[in-house]
Formats: sequence, C-alpha cells, structure tokens
Amino acid sequence: FRQILAYRRRMKHRRHAPLNEEILNMLNTEMDSSTNERHYTKREEALHKCVRGLKSEHRKIIEMRYRDEASIQKISQHADKSEHAIYQMLFRIRKRLYNCIEKKLDTPGTQR
Repeated sequence: FRQILAYRRRMKHRRHAPLNEEILNMLNTEMDSSTNERHYTKREEALHKCVRGLKSEHRKIIEMRYRDEASIQKISQHADKSEHAIYQMLFRIRKRLYNCIEKKLDTPGTQR
C-alpha cells in the first residue's frame, strides 16, 4: 500500500492515469484482511500447540466442551466432579491456554 502511494506521488507529474481512490481502498482492505488471516492462523497454530501441552484430563475436558459441545452436566458426570468444579477447571484451563498463546506469539523470532 505504501509503495502504491509512493508510485502515485511519482506519477502525479507524468501523463499516466493515476490510480483512483476506490482501487487504493480495495488494495488497503485486501492487505488488512491478509494480515488478519496470517495473525489468526498463527493464533490457531499456537492454540493447537498449547492444547497438546495440557494434562490429558484437562485436554479431554476442553475437547468435550468445545469439540463435542458437551454440556457442563455431562462433563461433570464423565469426570465425576461437581458442575461447579468443572466451571472452575474450564476457567483455569482457558486462562492457561490464553497465557500460553500470548507467550508463544510474543516469543522473539516470531512475527505477530
């Protein structure tokens, strides 16, 4: 996008037709969407790595809740724990996953 703006400035004094604002806006939107896509792809990769790093019991609870869309009641029966305990575990696991993802994305040598 910046290169296009520089090109426009250079071409302003020549007889070539300049790029119109609509094309520039489309290019800018496309650049933003590809940047966002790369960002979410990196977050998704980090999430998969972090989930693999969980204890098997925690990974199973996360999989039941989000992959299988199991209810808290069903998870509590399966894990032989109270529903309140499952809510607390999910809270802690989600917090751990969030911190893990942020740490992986902030690691030197990786781009965000």
